[in-house]
Amino acid sequence: MKKLTKEDIENLSYKDITYLLLKEEKKGLNTLELFTRIVDLLELPRAIVDKKIGDYYTDLTKDKRFSFIDGKWDLRERYPSDKVIIKVEDEDEEEEEQEEEVE
Repeated sequence: MKKLTKEDIENLSYKDITYLLLKEEKKGLNTLELFTRIVDLLELPRAIVDKKIGDYYTDLTKDKRFSFIDGKWDLRERYPSDKVIIKVEDEDEEEEEQEEEVE
């Protein structure tokens, strides 16, 4: 991050900035810490934090590069695959349950 110019940072998505921050930090950070750092880096008004933190959190939950462990976001690559649990909903099961309820 230190080698990037402000213009380079402005061209990155919040998720990409998060990845770089966590890579540099070498430890997990909570959602508010991460988003506040992004707002500071981009020199955005602090009011953005309250308005957009929910969307930011949702975006992180959808990105496979990140894991949410013990209340902190970290890079999934730092954890052995047997320690990371990914919940995948089986659509077929849901359809079968709905069909059983109809009968």
